[in-house]
Amino acid sequence: MQGMNDIQPQGAGQGPQRQASDEQQEQYNRFYAKTVELLFNEQFLEAGAKLLQQAPTVVDGMARIGATVASRVYMQAAKEGAPPEPIVVIESGREIMAEVADFAKALEYEVSDEDVETAYYMAADLMRQTLVDAGVINEEDMLDEAEEMGGTYPPDQMQPITDKVAAARAGIGEAIRGGTPQ
Repeated sequence: MQGMNDIQPQGAGQGPQRQASDEQQEQYNRFYAKTVELLFNEQFLEAGAKLLQQAPTVVDGMARIGATVASRVYMQAAKEGAPPEPIVVIESGREIMAEVADFAKALEYEVSDEDVETAYYMAADLMRQTLVDAGVINEEDMLDEAEEMGGTYPPDQMQPITDKVAAARAGIGEAIRGGTPQ
């Protein structure tokens, strides 16, 4: 398992780099471990396999699995009064999505690096919406925190991410209508 200190934010070298505090590292380790524990729980394995099978695309299935397990762990931590910081969720999400991809590959789905990256961003969006809808996070506060993290995702890198997620959603829509996803 990597740690926050081992991960450079996207766009490394474009602005100040942050070193994770001991508390952030502890949150990262706890959030990652609990999420992977849930992902590979015998009951969830069956549900996850079914979700992948029923999803219009493997990317959609992976995103839903990642968002589901991460949201559950986040909600439990929030209920206990100790939700992880946003940067912890963002950085651990990359490794969590790699675990989800390994799960999909073990079920003999073909998964590219681009699929994993797209599923990561889709999962982040699904998780955000799930937590907002559940009243666990306030979207305005989340946007303020994202602005404070500033250097993590430079504006010129956000458009390609937004385009990638939009294209994946369009592919999912096409697959639902019976066509071939892009």
